[in-house]
Amino acid sequence: DLLSPRKLEAQMRYLLHRPAGTLAVCGTVHFWDNDVPTQGILEADLRFLSSSNCPVDWLVRLLGGHGVGSMVHPAAWLTPRVVADAVGGWNENLSLDDDGEYFARAVLASTGICYCADAVSYYRKFRDGQSLSGAKSLAHQWSALRAIDLKARHLFYHQDSRLARRAIARCYMERAVQAYPDHADVTAAALERIKVLDIKADLPPIGGWRGELLRTLLGWKLARRLSVTYHRWRMI
Repeated sequence: DLLSPRKLEAQMRYLLHRPAGTLAVCGTVHFWDNDVPTQGILEADLRFLSSSNCPVDWLVRLLGGHGVGSMVHPAAWLTPRVVADAVGGWNENLSLDDDGEYFARAVLASTGICYCADAVSYYRKFRDGQSLSGAKSLAHQWSALRAIDLKARHLFYHQDSRLARRAIARCYMERAVQAYPDHADVTAAALERIKVLDIKADLPPIGGWRGELLRTLLGWKLARRLSVTYHRWRMI
């Protein structure tokens, strides 16, 4: 992964005019390994990447409290020391989504979020899926589920509202779909957690318009099985 040459300078310039404890965030260019980074696709959806003086509401929106969620590339952040000192270190018991858990804590400990349009991070993607974020082992799936458990605890400490529960339910539903069908135990555990929240979970996309059509006709589990089988067949 890479940073634009003046990324830190631009974010520091923004933070100098914000209250202490403000987090800076920027958009991210996604590029394939071996391709030219600057020719990648910029993702700067202002539904999620925007300035806010209410960190709790900002996190609820990011996690999917309004039906659609997103993520922030770790290198897109600039975290003031006062926030880093307050939230403590990385959770080394997690092997997947440890960044999501850490920055959930950081957001909730901040005084606000500052979106900097002049800065860019570059996120390297691999076509063969051989990256940590693409890890699909059973241990990684349980780690991702545990990370959601921790994010739920952090968030509900500050706000246990219907929108907050919807956001966490969406995260669990996304993990249930991602783990299925290879790790059905993780899927079952995620679905049980949704039941405890007592709220309808928004389904993530299964894959393009064909996947959405199959989901409507056959249900998400069968649509997911067909999608996984198809993509594995293409890799042969």
